[in-house]
Amino acid sequence: MNNGQNCSTSSHPEFVNHGYLLWNQTRLQWLASKKPDEQRKVREPVITWHATYDTLLVTNKPFPCPIPLAEIVDLLVDVWEEEALYE
Repeated sequence: MNNGQNCSTSSHPEFVNHGYLLWNQTRLQWLASKKPDEQRKVREPVITWHATYDTLLVTNKPFPCPIPLAEIVDLLVDVWEEEALYE
């Protein structure tokens, strides 16, 4: 029984993820704006070498500047290895 509706699959447009396209475009612009020497620049650690996990957690104040994720991960791995939580 045909109720006058066409069941053609061509009536449904292909899905386009506009959010992903915008994200990718923004990412490419961000990568293009970085200078080559800036990408390989070794930074001084934001967290001092004698900082401990506990001293970083006892304050509720924000850090004076952003801390790179890799630096936080290194600190956590060191703590976990000392406490035998990470092997």
